[in-house]
Amino acid sequence: MTKSNVLVRVLIYGYFRRLAAGLVLAGLLFVLLVESLAAQATTPVGPPAESVQAVAIEPEPSGGVPIFLTFGAGYGQRDDPCAHCTSAQNTESLTGHLSIGEKFGSGIGLGVDASVWQKGHPGPVVAGVAEPGDSTGATPVPGPTSLSNRLGNASVTLSWQVWRLFVRGGGGLSWGHQDIEGVGEEGEAIVERASGKGIGYTFGGGLTLPLASAVSLVLFGNYNVGTYDLFSPAGVVDRGVKHEYLELGFGLTIR
Repeated sequence: MTKSNVLVRVLIYGYFRRLAAGLVLAGLLFVLLVESLAAQATTPVGPPAESVQAVAIEPEPSGGVPIFLTFGAGYGQRDDPCAHCTSAQNTESLTGHLSIGEKFGSGIGLGVDASVWQKGHPGPVVAGVAEPGDSTGATPVPGPTSLSNRLGNASVTLSWQVWRLFVRGGGGLSWGHQDIEGVGEEGEAIVERASGKGIGYTFGGGLTLPLASAVSLVLFGNYNVGTYDLFSPAGVVDRGVKHEYLELGFGLTIR
């Protein structure tokens, strides 16, 4: 890796660390502002204090059933060599996120977190393939391809929440596929898909901002790691492949 590439990666990581810190700070200020306005709106106005009767303080609503479901999306930055990537564009892309779980006492929760990172970019022009049932005998026309790279993790996670902040971590499954450019027997360009499944883990945290009694906005960050062997139709491509990607995103939690 050249010095210029290292500098670019340092600048990118620094930018997104500042972005994540800014989102968390903005969320905290938002929560404090909302709670301050709510406290002012509920300040009693009326007769002197000595004539005001005591009012029982009702407990905060639980927000529905203890099971929660979170849908989210965000940005993912790969932090692994990606030995079979054919383009530097394979390092950054969008992510999708899904969480489901249950909250217990003392802020403890147990759930399943799933995350997918995917990137695609134009591939080589390859020989066309005749359509099924085509009896015209026409020669297929070569056409462009799209190279896809997908990574994923699904982990059983343990979480702990204090006020609006939470941390979580756990382990489970990981998977990935990578379209690889190659050369056929006659020297023509071909594209093969290598894929694999293995073990992985994830850890991270975030901030929860209530929007309604059963709906919350979530700002989160996760670091996902997976290890597996890559196989293509031709056989083993690589063993012990490791993917790592940082995920910064937001979502809605329904309880």
